[in-house]
Amino acid sequence: MNGDDSPFSSTQTVPKQAGKSKKPWVFIGIGIISVIVISGLIKGIGRFTDDNYRTLDVFPSSDFLENHESLVGNRFRLNGTVDAELGTETGRGKLVSFRDDKSQKVIPVMIPSATLPGYPLGKDQRYKIEVEVTSGGMLYAKNLSKE
Repeated sequence: MNGDDSPFSSTQTVPKQAGKSKKPWVFIGIGIISVIVISGLIKGIGRFTDDNYRTLDVFPSSDFLENHESLVGNRFRLNGTVDAELGTETGRGKLVSFRDDKSQKVIPVMIPSATLPGYPLGKDQRYKIEVEVTSGGMLYAKNLSKE
């Protein structure tokens, strides 16, 4: 029998394509999950690197209250909640007391006019503050951001 005489000679055989049995939704699902995971990682890294206060030591409120002179010239990160506005002096800034989140002690901080945010500081608002200890025990805010 000749290859042309076969009863199946008029039937064309279609070669099987590898991977054709897999559903396209599997690949779409894997792609979506990958995008979500990658964007989450990027956001997480961005939050860490956007934190201007990450390199500062936490404000040692107990050491400050015991002997502020030993801390003069140093800068710290103070995480605190607005306790009260103690006064404003035009051109100089605003004196505000913050309750230190760590020790729960009330700490007065002078916020210079140039550092004041464009919105009012309200009681019980939480802030991250870069403070510098100056001679005489005054704390000056070099930077602050609302949490």
